Amino acid sequence: MKLLLMCLGLTLVCAHHGGNHDVVTSNFDMSKISGEWYSILLASDVKEMIEENGSMRVFVESIQVLDNSSLSFKFHMKVNGECTEISFICDETEEKGVYSVEYDGYNTFHITEAVYGDYLILYLSNVKNDEEAQVMEFYGRVFLCGYSP
Repeated sequence: MKLLLMCLGLTLVCAHHGGNHDVVTSNFDMSKISGEWYSILLASDVKEMIEENGSMRVFVESIQVLDNSSLSFKFHMKVNGECTEISFICDETEEKGVYSVEYDGYNTFHITEAVYGDYLILYLSNVKNDEEAQVMEFYGRVFLCGYSP
């Protein structure tokens, strides 16, 4: 429930900010998703996943759409106290706009909302050992002052 409330709050704040009417909530043009991104917020119903040393505490650097419609993500995370770059190739599932990747279990995700030049909100479902966790990620195109991943 907290995850849903956070998503609603972020949506309202972003929609109100500047009165931007370019909000896209379906039929995303994935070519407009390509490029540099910054992690702004992470939320999960299993908070240990996004806390220090959590498996989903990753910070996005870029997303690229590949020729075969897969997505290439470049992230940074701490491994043994060192900032480490990790990359994933995520394949589109049979469901349009839903992607999957094997990482600390089986993950499916989709973009729930975007303003291509400003932000995107991504919803991820992680299944590991028959347990499901949900993660919401809020990415921005601009690095926010005072925020350090």
